[in-house]
Parts: sequence; C-alpha cells; structure tokens
Amino acid sequence: MNGNWIETNEEADEFLARHERIKLNLRKVRGGWVAEVDGTRERPLPHGPMPLAALRMTLAIRYLAESHGQTARVNLAWARRMPNWAGELGGLPEIAAAILRSEETMATA
Repeated sequence: MNGNWIETNEEADEFLARHERIKLNLRKVRGGWVAEVDGTRERPLPHGPMPLAALRMTLAIRYLAESHGQTARVNLAWARRMPNWAGELGGLPEIAAAILRSEETMATA
C-alpha cells in the first residue's frame, strides 16, 4: 500500500484479507455529529459536523453503512463495490485510510 491509501485492486484485496467490517461511533460535537472509527477520535469522513440524520444518510450513500442508534457498521467489501464512486475501488480507499490511521494511533498510544 502506498502510505495509507489503497490505489490498486491488489492493495484492496490485501486490506480486505485483514479487515472485513468496521464499526463507526456517531458522536455529538459542537455543531452536529461526526462518525469515528470505534475506539478512536479518528473521523473517517471528509466533512464537518452535521445533523444526525444527514450523517446517517451520508454514511449509507458513501459506504452502504447500516446505522443503529449511535453506531454504524460498514461491510468493507460492499464499500469497495459502491457504484457512485469513480474508479473500481468504490469508497474503500477513503474509509481504509481512516482505519489505517486509527490503527497507527492505537499502536502508538
């Protein structure tokens, strides 16, 4: 993998061999809600705080996330197959970068 970014099908396959699903926590912050990789304060989405309903919709549109209460779950293979993203890797590179950053953060904590 090039840094924290998946650029090829081989890198996506390698990532998906180690990661199947991810749990995101939906947390209220000043100005709205954000999604974070479980156990960290890492935000996987390139957005600012937004209303909870808008965040849930954004997660569903970007990754096919299923939101329940204050969590969302993403099947990473589904995120890879999202047709509304340019390229053949779907939303996987974006969320994988956040997962890898959070793993780095947890490893150094």
